[in-house]
Amino acid sequence: MLERRGIGSVQLLVLGLCALAMMIDGYDLYVVGYVLPAIAKDLGVAPASLTPVLLAQQVGLALGSFLVSPFADRFGRRTVLLASVALFGLFTLAVAQAHSIAAMAPLRFLAGAFLSGVIPNAIALTTEIAPPRLRATMVTIMFCGFTFGTATGGYFATRLLDAFGWQGAFWGGGLLPLALLPLWAVLLPESLQFRLQRDDRDPEIGRLLVRIDPTLSLDGGERFVLDEASAAGAPPVLALFQDGRAASTLLLWFSFFMGLLAIYLTAAWMPTFFTSFSRMTLTQAAEIGLVMATSGIVTMLFYGRLLDRFGPARVLPLTYLGGALAVAAIGFVDWDSWALYPAVVVEGACVIGGQSGLNALAAILYPTRMRATGIGWAFGAGRFGSIFGPAIGGFMLARHWNVGPVFLVTAAPILLVAAGTALVGFRGADGKA
Repeated sequence: MLERRGIGSVQLLVLGLCALAMMIDGYDLYVVGYVLPAIAKDLGVAPASLTPVLLAQQVGLALGSFLVSPFADRFGRRTVLLASVALFGLFTLAVAQAHSIAAMAPLRFLAGAFLSGVIPNAIALTTEIAPPRLRATMVTIMFCGFTFGTATGGYFATRLLDAFGWQGAFWGGGLLPLALLPLWAVLLPESLQFRLQRDDRDPEIGRLLVRIDPTLSLDGGERFVLDEASAAGAPPVLALFQDGRAASTLLLWFSFFMGLLAIYLTAAWMPTFFTSFSRMTLTQAAEIGLVMATSGIVTMLFYGRLLDRFGPARVLPLTYLGGALAVAAIGFVDWDSWALYPAVVVEGACVIGGQSGLNALAAILYPTRMRATGIGWAFGAGRFGSIFGPAIGGFMLARHWNVGPVFLVTAAPILLVAAGTALVGFRGADGKA
C-alpha cells in the first residue's frame, strides 16, 4: 500500500519533524566545541583542560547507541525519540548551571547518551513511513537536518554566547527541544510496521493509512499484513547475527567505525592542518570547511535517488573511493591555487554525503523488529571511531608529519569504508547486488 501511494503529506510531515529533531541534535552534539574557549576563560583554565568534558560526551554517545536504541524495538520509535529529546534537552540545560569541569563532564555524558537516541529512531521512523522504492531518498534528505544543524550551529551558538555568555548556547540547546516537544508529541505518528509487529489488528494502523490514502475504506476490523518475518524470535541484538546477517552486520559496523573516524578526524583537525601547513588564516580554513559541508548537504538532496535505484551497497563503494582519492589529492595540490576547491567539494560530497548512504544501508539491511537496534549499534561502533579520529590527527601533528603523509593517512579509513561496503554488496545484503 505504501509503495502504491507514494510520498504524500503524512510522509512529508514525518520527514520534516524528524529532520527538525536531527537539526537540533546536530547543534547540541557540537555545542561544547563551539563555546569551549569561552568556558575555559570563564573557569580560568586552559582549553585543553576541558578534554574530559568532550571525552565524556563521546563515551556517552557510544554507550547510548548500544543501550538506548534497543528500547525502540521494544517500546516504539516515537516513544524513545520523544524521551531522548526531553532528556538531552534537560541535561543540556543543566550544563548551563555547572561551574566546574567535574560537574560538566557527567552532565555531558548523560546528554550524549540521549543525543544518541535521536538518529537511529529518526532514521527508522522515516524508513518505515516511506515507500520502499524511495526509502534511501527520504533518509538522505532527512539527514540533511543533522548536517545543517552541525554546519550552522557555530553561527547560532556564537550569537547566543555574545548575548548571554557561554551559558546562553546551552540554554538555546536545551530550551528549544523542550519547547518543540509538544509539537512532536501531537504530530509525529508511531511507525506503522512497529504497530503491526505488536498487534496486527491495531485500529491506529487503519487510521494512519486513511490519512495517507483518504480513498481507503476501512471499518476498523481489518487484520494488517507486513511482508517480513514475524516479531517472534531472538532479542533484536542477537537477531543481528542470525539468518545469515552476521557477516553483513560486522561489515556494517566496520564501515561505520571507519566512516565516522574519517569525519571526526577531518572535523577536528582540518582547520589546523590548513593553518599549520600553509599561510592560510583560520577564517580561510573555516570557509573551506563551509564549502565542504555545503557540498555534502547539496549531494544528500539527490543522492538518495541514486541509492534507491542501484542500491547502497553498489553506490557506496564508488562514493567512498572517490572520497579517498579526493582527500589524498588535498595533500599534494597547491593550496594557493583553484585546484584545492574541487578536491574539497568532492570530499564533502563523498564523505559527508556517503555517511547518509551508510545510514540508508543500515535501515534497509534489517527488518522492522530489529531496525532501530541495528542502526543504533552501527552508530555505536561508529562512535568509537569518532573517538579515535581526533586522536590520530593529534598524533600526526605532534610528530610534525609532512602534509602528504597526513592526508594519505586521512584517506586510508575512507578507502576501508569503500572496501567494507563493497563486501556487503558482494553478499547481496541490500537486495540490489
